[in-house]
This record gives sequence, C-alpha cells and structure tokens, in this order.
Amino acid sequence: MFGLAQFVHFPTRGENVLDIIMSNDDQIINNIYSAPPIGHSDHAVVNFTLGLKYSYSSKTSYSSNVKTKYIGQRANTVSVAYNYDWQKADYELIAMYLNKCDWYSLIYNNPSAQSAWYAFLSMFWTAIDCPKAGKMDTGNKKPRCYPRYIRRCMAKKKKAWRRCVQNPSSAICHQRYSDCTNELRVLIDTYVSQTEKHVIESYNLGTFYRYINKRISHRPNIGALTDDTGNNVTGDLERAELFNCHFASVGVVDNGFVPKWFCRMYKHCGSKLDTVHFDDESIVADKLKTNLSSGPDGLPPLFFKQLKFCLAKPSV
Repeated sequence: MFGLAQFVHFPTRGENVLDIIMSNDDQIINNIYSAPPIGHSDHAVVNFTLGLKYSYSSKTSYSSNVKTKYIGQRANTVSVAYNYDWQKADYELIAMYLNKCDWYSLIYNNPSAQSAWYAFLSMFWTAIDCPKAGKMDTGNKKPRCYPRYIRRCMAKKKKAWRRCVQNPSSAICHQRYSDCTNELRVLIDTYVSQTEKHVIESYNLGTFYRYINKRISHRPNIGALTDDTGNNVTGDLERAELFNCHFASVGVVDNGFVPKWFCRMYKHCGSKLDTVHFDDESIVADKLKTNLSSGPDGLPPLFFKQLKFCLAKPSV
C-alpha cells in the first residue's frame, strides 16, 4: 500500500487485526508484541520499539535536575542523560575541590558578569562530575509510580488476560479478567484519592504544583496560530511576526514625553567610601529551602546550602 509495510500480524480485538502500525521503512520498527488492554477496553495494547539515529551535536545542556551530554563520535552521536541524586552527593569531597580553586584568577580572567557565571558553572560541574562526588542514575529508568499491592494486581490482570487470549471461548477466563480489571480500577482510584487528599491537607503550594506537573505528561510549545485571514501559521518566524503585530496593535504609542526625575541630593554625594563591609553569605544560604527544584543552571538550593562556607568567599 503506497510503499508502506504493516508490522502487526496478531489479533488486537478478538480474532481481528484492527490496530496496525505502518511505515515506509521496514527496519525502523521492531520488537512488536501485544499487552493487556487499558481499563475495560477490548483492544489490546501494541508495544513496539522505534529505532532512530541521533543528529550530530557537541554541546552540553543543563536543565532542572537533568544534565544531558552529547558526545560526538564521527557520524553518530551518543546521548547520555543523568539524573543527579543531590541528597546522596559527597559534599565534603566537592568542598575540598572548590577550596583548592583559584577564585581570584577566575574572576580576573572573566571580568564580565556573564563570563564569570559561566566560569563558576564550569567549575561547579567539574567538581560534581568527579567519580566519587555525585551519585548519578541514568535518566532512562522510570520511577515506580504505584505501590507494590497495585503492581501485583497489574501482574494478576496481565496473567488473566493471557489466559483469555489462550482460551477465547472460556467464560470463566473472561470473568476472571473482568474481576481483575474492576479490582485494579478500584485500587488505583483509592490510591489517587488518598494522594490528592494528602496534597490538599499539606497546605503547601509547592507540593500542589509538583503534583500537578508530574501529572502533565505533555508540555507542548506554542501550537499553530490563526492569522486574520483564517490561515494556520506554524513556522517560527511567521508566528513571531504574528505575535509582534498583535502586541504592536494593542500597545500604547510612545508620545515622546519623558517624565522628570527628581534626584534627591545628599550632603556627602561626592565623598568616597572608606570601608565596605559585607555580611556573611552563609547566613543568606541558611534561608534557602532545600525541597525546591533546580533552577535554569541545573543546581538545586541544596547544593548551595551544603557548600555555603566554601562558596561564601567567591560569591562576595
């Protein structure tokens, strides 16, 4: 069919093949197998592996709690993502490394604020990437979101579904599968209700937002827009121009009038400061909340709070 290959060769609903996977490349899809239906659906779940190639890149990107390294190797690229367990990090070893750094030379060679911050980040991540400093887990592992008794019920449902596939005419097998499905739905609903009740009773806004963000499986970017003529706009440049025209139409036109600013003149305005006193930065670090997530640099507040004594001097 138009050069497309069909990969599903087993029944997905009863004895019929209703759910199919098609592709114009017969080498890109493999490891296809069926799984139990979702909920009370009578369509089997089709699992498969999609093989893709990485495009070449030689950069390192930092995101919240996840550091992704792109390692270029000739034509192919290997992408390795790490989740850092900041609670189990060896902060004493990181502090020993940072105490040996020549901060004066680093600040002298990076006079601007942006270059100095990038130099600080490079120094921090070099200390974190020590083999004995940071505890890392690969980001490909998915955490178990349900407790053990629910996972046991899922395995029980999967076993009952296999028996239904082997004995499609057995009413007893279908009844057992239906009972397992109902039992699993009740357990999951009860577990979700208890979890949401705990979030509500905690009276913590951060706990609420973390719970909501975990349930958002897809965070899309700006989708397609519609212009004045009714056409869909999907290009980045076209969407930027559309937003620019909209904000320009609803904005206020500059009238060229600059309001007067009355500067309060002080008596010793021209005098110089004899001494400058800096407060202890460790006092400010004590106020950081360790349960908050990482910022754009990928470093959580726990990192700065644990290393407040060795970071107080270069931060001033």
